[in-house]
Amino acid sequence: MRETVHIHWLLLVVICFYLSWTDMRQRRIPNIVLLVSGIFTGLSGAFLWGWEQWMEHLFLTGGILLAFGLIAWHRPALIGMGDVKLLGLLGFALGMRGFVLTMTWACAMAFLVSLLLLLLKRIDSRTPIPFAPFLTVGLLVYGLGIS
Repeated sequence: MRETVHIHWLLLVVICFYLSWTDMRQRRIPNIVLLVSGIFTGLSGAFLWGWEQWMEHLFLTGGILLAFGLIAWHRPALIGMGDVKLLGLLGFALGMRGFVLTMTWACAMAFLVSLLLLLLKRIDSRTPIPFAPFLTVGLLVYGLGIS
């Protein structure tokens, strides 16, 4: 069973690396990858977790999609809908604790990189940056048990 959890996490990391690459290169996160990943995560979660834990993850995902979706709807320059759907996928896959720790690391890294780029005058305060790479870093830090 433990190996199954590691494979599940490893696949999530591979998916996030691909989504990070597309976010950096094309400034978009493909819906088809998110859909297939969501289906896989939902089905594998049904086998890895009990019914109650699966439902907890589902409700967490709904809350994430609602909260961040409203932000994206009202302020589209702040966060894209691809990021919102990726956050929902991570919330479902990781649960509350994993999601919060991943987001904490992602936001901290995004802040530090943005600050460095601002100080080096590579970007200005209005330059959008892709967030998926920072989510991937946060996922790696969480998964490797550094947090």
